[in-house]
Amino acid sequence: MDRKSILKQFHEDLTPKNISQEHVGFINSLDLDPAESRYLLCGAADSSVSIWDTWVFGSSRSLNQKIQPILHTQRHDAHKYGVSKASWWPMDTGMFVTASFDSTVKLWDTNSGESVYSFDMEHRVYNIDINPLNTNGLVAVGMDHPYCRLLDLRIATSAHTLKGHSGRIISTKWNPMNEYILASAGSDGTVRIWDIRQAASCVSSMDMMRTDQDLDLTPIDYRRAHRSSVNGLCWFPTGTRLISLGNDNKSRVWSLSVPGGINESINYGPLVQNRHLQTLDPVLSHLGDLETPYLFVPSDTGDILVFQALDGRLVRKLESPEGYKASRYACIVKGEPKTAVYYSGNGNGAITEWTALEQDTSDDEDNELVSATVGDYLN
Repeated sequence: MDRKSILKQFHEDLTPKNISQEHVGFINSLDLDPAESRYLLCGAADSSVSIWDTWVFGSSRSLNQKIQPILHTQRHDAHKYGVSKASWWPMDTGMFVTASFDSTVKLWDTNSGESVYSFDMEHRVYNIDINPLNTNGLVAVGMDHPYCRLLDLRIATSAHTLKGHSGRIISTKWNPMNEYILASAGSDGTVRIWDIRQAASCVSSMDMMRTDQDLDLTPIDYRRAHRSSVNGLCWFPTGTRLISLGNDNKSRVWSLSVPGGINESINYGPLVQNRHLQTLDPVLSHLGDLETPYLFVPSDTGDILVFQALDGRLVRKLESPEGYKASRYACIVKGEPKTAVYYSGNGNGAITEWTALEQDTSDDEDNELVSATVGDYLN
């Protein structure tokens, strides 16, 4: 079997292998460090932040074996209220950024575990996204306010304000291929595309009724991406497609290869339940790992649904093991490239590592490109 066929099988055999439970209440955010794909940053509803060494998880550990984080702030030390988002600094894992419902965004020193700067956003913060391409480190902030704020962490100030939404902004995502393009999603049911170089920054608003490039766009005042709040975004790695999740229980794929964008009308079926007004960004498998990328969507049913991203076919339903069932999963991130490893956080404060039971690629001529579970590096 070739590498992509083996990885496809791994994705279809995903199993919960390690579970760590240190927080009280929901795990709202997870982020794996971009340098080594090793350190997992966690932001929780109990107002604390933790960092986990995923290499310590190890494939030989049992589900019930307790694993300790390498950093865990005390409740209310990191933030006064729940942490809505925690993100590694893209260029330097010596720093990370957190956002909270206490209306602050904080910059942290990883080594000391201390906050070094705090921004008062004056409104509860739902989401932040750090520009991975811009060395200036612009942070897009979605708040309980119609304006999207861009923070410049170099000079510790607000660099730009994007005006266009008519309700709170729940998700923000920088384009992975163009440092000037940003997507935002809000409670007004719109998904907007911004070019931060332009004075009139909003260059497009997605129209769910436009399923063909020959169709006219709905007038801007009536244009909607979903029939309810939009609370999740995910770019395809090429930057030409965007996925949105809405509280109307719909997942939509937008083609941005033509001006104005097109709703590709991919049907993901009725299984996704998404009714909470909280950021819920889906995740795509790594580019190049599979012929067709897989889309991972946490559902209010307590499962994680895995779809073929481009045709909507359900591949797997990831269910929590006995004793760890939660009302729902609140976040999921992918592990190291060329592995079938994912991490999720749920409403019980548990972090779950999902991976195939066996990741043996010894028969694959390209097997050096396919890693085993994270713990196998140390065992």
